[in-house]
Amino acid sequence: MEHIGIDTQPNLKESEFAKTKTKQEQLYDLAGFSMEAVTAKLEKLKQVGVFEHLDKESQHDFLLWLGSSDSIKNLEKLDFTGKKILTVAGSGEFFQSFIDRGSKQVGVFDYSMFACFFNELKLIAARELSYQEYINFFKTIAERKVRTIIDIDEAVIVRLNPFLSSQARIFLKQIATPEYWKLLNPDFTESPISIRHIAVNHANDINFLASEKNYKIMQERLRHSNVNFRITNINSPDINAQNYDYVYISNISFGHQVEIATQLLNKGAKCVGFTFGGSIDLPIGGDYYLAVDTETGEIFSQRNNAYDTRHEKKHLRQWHIYMKTEIEHFLLRAHLLYTMVFA
Repeated sequence: MEHIGIDTQPNLKESEFAKTKTKQEQLYDLAGFSMEAVTAKLEKLKQVGVFEHLDKESQHDFLLWLGSSDSIKNLEKLDFTGKKILTVAGSGEFFQSFIDRGSKQVGVFDYSMFACFFNELKLIAARELSYQEYINFFKTIAERKVRTIIDIDEAVIVRLNPFLSSQARIFLKQIATPEYWKLLNPDFTESPISIRHIAVNHANDINFLASEKNYKIMQERLRHSNVNFRITNINSPDINAQNYDYVYISNISFGHQVEIATQLLNKGAKCVGFTFGGSIDLPIGGDYYLAVDTETGEIFSQRNNAYDTRHEKKHLRQWHIYMKTEIEHFLLRAHLLYTMVFA
């Protein structure tokens, strides 16, 4: 397997995470956000009442949530054999699932340095670790104690270190201390930085984690596939989108899906799929997905991944993939919703 690694190397130095910074500043640095950008986004979200039920610390935690995505279950139904895929790092298991479903070339991008480096770790882990080792390392198990987790994590990272890019090694070394591992505490499933963990309630959504047999199939496919990572600018993704058959950008943080989808379509993407999380992007509660009936072109919304009873499942088997010829009306409606919430 050819592993290109990180295309855009940040100037990461050992002293970057100064101990004089506050805990919240350290969190932002780890996730690749600036304090100014985070504060501005939080203020916009507060204005529409999204965070009325959350205390101040929880508001910041939600902004840095980088855990596994429940929308991954929709990828499990599709066949990507022979397709070139572009997806985001932040959701955790997307690139493995695309490989599991037949793709041999996956590009992974994100504007979060944290997300890209930990997905690089997941790539190497999926290639080198056994099924049980992978589960033990990444899956959230509330009964474990922090001290045990630190010991296991350090041992596994040392084992995987030789396969990581130099920048990933520097990054992981900086946070592989008891102080920083507390930020990754699996006893607290709402940890602000939990990309490392596959939440218990999402594990069954991921086909390659359902059994050791499935994992070995994915692992063998991964060894014969090409996966590369790119840290990019959120305002102007430097990505050759026309080189990919599908682009899937779910979970690239708050409210940016429409903007990024538009940019990637303008850069030549053939089709783009993404989701809106109602509890975050729209103040309506629950997870809502704007969907297209692939037979009629009708646009409608779904909640919690449940099929709308007005539509046959066969019409929706690719409901989260929006062809370029069909996406103009979809993006117009999605952008209006986005503008209404954040204007």
